[in-house]
Amino acid sequence: QFNEKKPIGDTFLDNCSWANADYTLSIATAGRQLSLKAPVQQFPYFQVFTPPHRTSVALEPMSCNVDAFNNKNGLVELGAGETWNGEFIILVG
Repeated sequence: QFNEKKPIGDTFLDNCSWANADYTLSIATAGRQLSLKAPVQQFPYFQVFTPPHRTSVALEPMSCNVDAFNNKNGLVELGAGETWNGEFIILVG
């Protein structure tokens, strides 16, 4: 629904999506833009959320799907002493 630029308006979003390639999430207002670039190898899922007060939008790269403890979609399991690292880029202009 938002592959092309368009106003969010009254649209309520609380969606987790799966990506099959590196992705960029962007939101723009008059004169400002925020973009989040994430590598699919580390963050194959992303969440977009518009809270009821409509004064913000959450763009969240995620390593796993919602309810990953139960469905195991993207769940990263670490043993004692193991670590996991991920990086994404935020651009503000």
